[in-house]
Formats: sequence, structure tokens, C-alpha cells
Amino acid sequence: GTPPRGEEAIFDEQELSEVPADFASKAARATKVTLIKNKFTTFPSQVLSLRAVLELSLAENELTSLPDELGNMAQLENLDVSENKLPSLPAGVCRLSNLKMLTAFKNELTELPDGIGAMKALVEINVFNNKITALPPGIGQLGNLEMLNVASNKLASVPPLTGLVNLKRLALFWNKISVLPPLDHMKDLEELQLSKNTIGELPSVQGLVALKSLTINNNNLTGLPPSLGSCSSLEEVAAASNQITSLPETLGDMPELTKVVVSQNKLTEIPLSLLKVAGLATLDFADNALTDVPADVGSLDSLTNLFVQGNKITKLPSSLSNLSGMKRVTLTGNPLVADDEETKAVVEKLKGFCETNKGKFQGAEPEAGGGGGPAGFVCA
Repeated sequence: GTPPRGEEAIFDEQELSEVPADFASKAARATKVTLIKNKFTTFPSQVLSLRAVLELSLAENELTSLPDELGNMAQLENLDVSENKLPSLPAGVCRLSNLKMLTAFKNELTELPDGIGAMKALVEINVFNNKITALPPGIGQLGNLEMLNVASNKLASVPPLTGLVNLKRLALFWNKISVLPPLDHMKDLEELQLSKNTIGELPSVQGLVALKSLTINNNNLTGLPPSLGSCSSLEEVAAASNQITSLPETLGDMPELTKVVVSQNKLTEIPLSLLKVAGLATLDFADNALTDVPADVGSLDSLTNLFVQGNKITKLPSSLSNLSGMKRVTLTGNPLVADDEETKAVVEKLKGFCETNKGKFQGAEPEAGGGGGPAGFVCA
């Protein structure tokens, strides 16, 4: 087990560019040492002789390099060098065989050390917002890793991640990735974040029964894999701003699903299989090519948000008048038939529900006679 946490030596926000005179006496037995938000431009060598420290932070300084000797601090479990000016991490860091958390977000890193696969104790790697162009193959062999955040970098590809069998969160958003490696061995994965890449196809997610959230907005998908239906814990699917033309029938197989966001795609219908999921709370099909809203939407008692603006919907089914829990409805930018009594009645009902539930209704109010098309109105 972990040794009992001892003293802390905190030297934060003191404008320090070198360690103070009492550093050695205060920090010698401390298990937690932090020098956060100071003015260090070089790594303070006095830190290297500390042998009790398990948790070390030099976040928010102006460091441009770390010494290779950092690797001699074999007892370290948690190292935070985020928000500095580091272009690389020294190879020595890979000798930190007890390190569980490596945090280096918001630096100038262009790569990670090749030997990172030796750091078998790692549970979390966070190198968000750097300039990393490729990941070393060894990163895919870290069997204890639970969180890998390499979002907001310059990755064009991802190596095989075969060994990451305990991963819970994989954050790859905001890169230049077009092809993903297999993911279906990640049976503990809960959160998969892939937005803002150039991914053309999501690989099989068969049997990812722990997955709760999939975000893959702003990519080049033309569809979603049918294997998604096997993700029995999935609560949220966000795949807006792609080229998706149809959704798999298997979406209806996910009992925990509450939120589906597929705006700005090329969908022509809301699949009826999806509407079998009783707990749906948010449906966002805005800016697609829908011609109608299925009557089955009216049987979704949990629905609170319906976004179908910017489609080709001409009429609304009377069943929507049952949705008394609605808070937010947006219908603008549809060619709703002005003199359709059923649609008019539904619009009034939905508007009333949104007001009662202190939400927001935005809809095209059907207008009798000719004129310049439907008049939009906003009721906050």
C-alpha cells in the first residue's frame, strides 16, 4: 500500500526563481512538495536530492527543460510540470518506475520520450494542449493506464493501444487523426472523446459495456458502427457536424441512452428504433434533411429538449402535445405549413410547456395567407 502521507512543503505564488533558504529543512521529510506559480526558468537542483517526496509540482513556471537526473527520484508517484515552456521531457523520466500521474499539459512538447512504455505504474497521462506530432509505440503497452489525454495536439495518427486494457478515459479531440486503431479491447472505457479530427470511420466498439459517453463531433463520418448498440451503458452520443446519412438500427438497444446530438449531418429521418429508448431526454437533429418528426417522439415521457431547426419539416404530429416535460424546443428554419390546424395546435402546446417549465421555445409561427414565409419568433 501507499505509505502514510506525511508533511507538505508548499512554496506557491512567491515569485521565486530559486528555492528559499529554508527549503532543505522544510522539504527534506515532506511527501508533497509544490512550487506552483513562481518564476523558475531552470529546474531547482535542490529538489533532486529529496527522497521522501511522492508528489511534486512545478506547474505554472517558466521552465524550458527538465534535468535527466529527475529519473533518479525513484520514489515519485505524481509529477506535475504543466503550464511551463517545455519542448520535451528528458529520457530519464522513464526511469520513474513508481510514477502514477504524469501531468504536463500546456507546454511546447513536440514528442514524448520513446521509453515511456517502461513506466508501468502510470495511471494517468495528461499532455493536453502541446504540439505532439506522434506518440511513441510504447504508450500502447501501459497496462495500468486509466486516463490518456493527448487532446489538442498535432497527432496525425495513433499507434496500436493493445495493452491499454484498464483505460477509462481516452481524449484524442482536436488533433489531425484520420484513422483510429482498434478500441474494442478497452472493456473499462467510460469516456471516448474524438471531436475535431478527420476521422472517416469509427472502428468497432463491440462489447464496450462500460462506455458512458462518445463525442465525435466535427469529423468526416458517413455513419456510426452498428456495434454501438452493444455499449449497454452508453448515455450520450454526440456526432454533430459530420456527413452522416443514416443511423444504425442498433441505437435502440442502449437502455441508458439519454442524449443524442447529430446536428449538421445529412440525415433524412429520425430512426424509429431510437425512439424505443424510454429515457431519452435530448434529441438534437438540427440542420439535417428531415421531412417529418415521427409520431413516436410523442411517447418519450422523459424528453425535455427537442432541436429540429433547419430541416424540411412541413407538419408536426399531434402526439407531441403529450410532451408536458418539454423545456427547450427549436423549430426555426422549417417550411411548416401555415394553415395546418394540427401543427398550429402542437406549436401552441409546446410553447406553453416551455414557458411553464421555464425553458425556451423558438419556433416558426405558422402564418395564414401568402406573405414572405413563416415568421420566426423567440419566446425566452
